[in-house]
Parts: sequence; C-alpha cells; structure tokens
Amino acid sequence: MTEAVVLSKLEAGEVLVVRQRLGLTRAVLGRLAGLSEQTIRHVEQGNHTPHPQTLTRSRSALQKFSDAPSD
Repeated sequence: MTEAVVLSKLEAGEVLVVRQRLGLTRAVLGRLAGLSEQTIRHVEQGNHTPHPQTLTRSRSALQKFSDAPSD
C-alpha cells in the first residue's frame, strides 16, 4: 500500500470520527460540503482513494460547522 493511500484512509477515518462527534448525518455533511451522501459514505469507508478536493471539501465543511456558535 502506498503512502498516499494510507494517508487518504487516515484522513477518511477522521471525517467519520469528527462527523459523528458533531452529530451530523452523512446527508447533512454532504449538503454542507457540496457532495452527495454517497460520496461521504465512500470517503468514510475508505474503499477507494478519494480525490484530494473531496477530502478538502469534507474537512472544510466539518471545520466550519464546528466553529459555528452554538445556541
């Protein structure tokens, strides 16, 4: 397994962990990131190497959501 594949799988795992900690569904994260729920599922499962932009969009959406003030 190449380093790029290992790194992508670690990052994909982080998406799952953070999404769950924030209490988001895949559908909601997908809407926030401009991605489909199916794409989020594929990223989290790590069955293939996601496009770097897909990971960037997922992480960016999670970051923005976690930084939002809560009521």
